Amino acid sequence: MDRRIIGPLSPRVDYLTAAISIAEHVRRIPAPGVAAFRLLWRFAANIPGANATGLHADPSDVAQAARAELEVHAEADEEVRLAAAIRARRQLDEAQQLFGSKLTRHAQTGAGSGQYRSQA
Repeated sequence: MDRRIIGPLSPRVDYLTAAISIAEHVRRIPAPGVAAFRLLWRFAANIPGANATGLHADPSDVAQAARAELEVHAEADEEVRLAAAIRARRQLDEAQQLFGSKLTRHAQTGAGSGQYRSQA
Protein backbone atom coordinates (compact mmCIF):
# COMPACT_ATOMS: atom_id res chain seq x y z
CA MET A 1 0.00 0.00 0.00
CA ASP A 2 2.83 2.43 0.75
CA ARG A 3 3.88 2.36 -2.94
CA ARG A 4 0.38 3.39 -4.04
CA ILE A 5 0.24 6.37 -1.70
CA ILE A 6 1.60 9.62 -3.06
CA GLY A 7 3.30 11.96 -0.65
CA PRO A 8 4.62 15.46 -1.31
CA LEU A 9 8.04 14.17 -2.42
CA SER A 10 6.79 11.07 -4.26
CA PRO A 11 6.65 12.58 -7.77
CA ARG A 12 10.25 13.79 -7.47
CA VAL A 13 11.47 10.48 -6.03
CA ASP A 14 9.74 8.58 -8.83
CA TYR A 15 11.18 10.99 -11.42
CA LEU A 16 14.72 10.51 -10.10
CA THR A 17 14.28 6.74 -9.96
CA ALA A 18 13.11 6.75 -13.59
CA ALA A 19 16.04 8.97 -14.61
CA ILE A 20 18.50 6.51 -13.04
CA SER A 21 16.85 3.60 -14.83
CA ILE A 22 16.89 5.37 -18.19
CA ALA A 23 20.51 6.43 -17.75
CA GLU A 24 21.52 2.86 -16.95
CA HIS A 25 19.64 1.53 -19.97
CA VAL A 26 21.18 4.13 -22.30
CA ARG A 27 24.63 3.31 -20.93
CA ARG A 28 24.11 -0.39 -21.75
CA ILE A 29 23.06 0.22 -25.37
CA PRO A 30 26.11 -0.38 -27.62
CA ALA A 31 25.31 2.55 -29.95
CA PRO A 32 22.47 4.64 -28.50
CA GLY A 33 20.56 6.67 -31.06
CA VAL A 34 19.47 10.27 -31.00
CA ALA A 35 16.08 9.36 -29.51
CA ALA A 36 17.73 7.67 -26.51
CA PHE A 37 19.93 10.70 -25.83
CA ARG A 38 16.99 13.07 -26.30
CA LEU A 39 14.99 11.16 -23.69
CA LEU A 40 17.94 11.11 -21.31
CA TRP A 41 18.53 14.83 -21.86
CA ARG A 42 14.90 15.62 -21.05
CA PHE A 43 15.32 13.96 -17.68
CA ALA A 44 18.78 15.43 -17.08
CA ALA A 45 17.60 18.98 -17.76
CA ASN A 46 15.61 18.85 -14.49
CA ILE A 47 18.32 17.34 -12.31
CA PRO A 48 20.89 19.68 -10.77
CA GLY A 49 24.44 18.54 -11.52
CA ALA A 50 23.49 16.27 -14.41
CA ASN A 51 25.60 18.36 -16.83
CA ALA A 52 23.10 18.31 -19.68
CA THR A 53 24.05 20.68 -22.48
CA GLY A 54 22.22 21.03 -25.75
CA LEU A 55 20.74 17.62 -26.47
CA HIS A 56 23.67 15.79 -24.91
CA ALA A 57 23.70 14.19 -21.50
CA ASP A 58 26.23 11.67 -20.24
CA PRO A 59 24.40 8.66 -18.77
CA SER A 60 26.93 8.33 -15.93
CA ASP A 61 26.58 12.00 -14.96
CA VAL A 62 22.79 11.81 -15.05
CA ALA A 63 22.68 8.66 -12.91
CA GLN A 64 25.16 10.07 -10.41
CA ALA A 65 23.30 13.40 -10.07
CA ALA A 66 19.94 11.65 -9.76
CA ARG A 67 21.28 9.30 -7.08
CA ALA A 68 22.69 12.25 -5.14
CA GLU A 69 19.34 14.05 -5.11
CA LEU A 70 17.44 10.83 -4.47
CA GLU A 71 19.54 10.27 -1.36
CA VAL A 72 18.25 13.60 -0.03
CA HIS A 73 14.54 12.86 -0.63
CA ALA A 74 14.04 9.08 -0.52
CA GLU A 75 13.99 8.56 3.25
CA ALA A 76 11.54 11.40 3.93
CA ASP A 77 9.26 10.18 1.13
CA GLU A 78 9.33 6.64 2.45
CA GLU A 79 8.47 7.80 5.97
CA VAL A 80 5.45 9.77 4.73
CA ARG A 81 4.22 6.88 2.59
CA LEU A 82 4.65 4.33 5.39
CA ALA A 83 2.87 6.52 7.95
CA ALA A 84 -0.02 7.08 5.54
CA ALA A 85 -0.22 3.35 4.77
CA ILE A 86 -0.37 2.49 8.48
CA ARG A 87 -3.11 5.10 8.96
CA ALA A 88 -5.06 3.78 5.97
CA ARG A 89 -4.86 0.16 7.15
CA ARG A 90 -6.12 1.23 10.56
CA GLN A 91 -8.96 3.48 9.32
CA LEU A 92 -10.17 1.89 6.07
CA ASP A 93 -11.83 -1.43 5.36
CA GLU A 94 -10.40 -3.73 2.70
CA ALA A 95 -12.46 -2.31 -0.18
CA GLN A 96 -11.59 1.26 0.77
CA GLN A 97 -7.91 0.31 0.91
CA LEU A 98 -8.12 -0.91 -2.67
CA PHE A 99 -10.43 1.66 -4.22
CA GLY A 100 -10.48 4.65 -1.88
CA SER A 101 -13.26 6.03 0.24
CA LYS A 102 -16.21 8.21 -0.61
CA LEU A 103 -15.56 11.95 -0.43
CA THR A 104 -17.81 13.96 1.84
CA ARG A 105 -18.24 17.71 1.89
CA HIS A 106 -17.18 19.51 5.06
CA ALA A 107 -18.38 23.02 5.79
CA GLN A 108 -15.69 25.66 5.74
CA THR A 109 -15.75 28.77 7.89
CA GLY A 110 -15.50 32.09 6.11
CA ALA A 111 -15.62 32.60 2.37
CA GLY A 112 -15.38 29.57 0.14
CA SER A 113 -17.41 26.60 -0.86
CA GLY A 114 -16.07 24.00 1.54
CA GLN A 115 -13.62 21.19 1.14
CA TYR A 116 -13.96 17.57 0.19
CA ARG A 117 -12.39 14.99 2.45
CA SER A 118 -12.24 11.26 2.60
CA GLN A 119 -14.63 9.61 5.03
CA ALA A 120 -11.69 7.99 6.78
